[in-house]
Amino acid sequence: MPDRRGRSLRRILLERLVARAKRLLPVEKLKRDRPLHGASLEAAGWDVEELSTTPPLAEAADAQTKLVFADGYTDILARAEREGDTAALNVLAHLRSTAQALDLPAFSRLLSRRATLLRQWLMFFETYAVLVIPVSAELPFENHLDIQGDDAFARVWRAQMPQLGLPYLGLPALTVSTRLLGRHPSVCRLSRDAIARISV
Repeated sequence: MPDRRGRSLRRILLERLVARAKRLLPVEKLKRDRPLHGASLEAAGWDVEELSTTPPLAEAADAQTKLVFADGYTDILARAEREGDTAALNVLAHLRSTAQALDLPAFSRLLSRRATLLRQWLMFFETYAVLVIPVSAELPFENHLDIQGDDAFARVWRAQMPQLGLPYLGLPALTVSTRLLGRHPSVCRLSRDAIARISV
């Protein structure tokens, strides 16, 4: 429900996260201390703990994939065919069985499971106010890697798990570029307000 200024709860939470991040870890300090790592965060006054596990994110990513591609799959496919969008057609072909397998009972189960997973994450954030994770499990891929066969597509899709799981849960998140590794940008994603760092 919007507040008096018309902001949604998600917008309010994101604004608070950004304000807190700027206050506790100024952008200029981030630029000086790149790469973003535990020592620089601790020096800035954060409590840092490296974790071996978190609540499920892979399951959330899988559920998000099913919900997104099952909704209007036929129409999306027809539009991609009209536009001759090779990349989109490749994604739709690989996810056809996933999209077409989702019936009403399965849809209902996904929504119920979302509530369970979200509770686990909210309990996690009672202990750790912010989680720092990679945006992707791998550095940026070469162009069009995902259309170079089934194995390549699976690799690319699997690496994007954080980008798929967080929207399903509705958790606010912020992406921060930390440095360049060769020609590739290295970025992390902040989700919610002390720092927990997870290695992938």
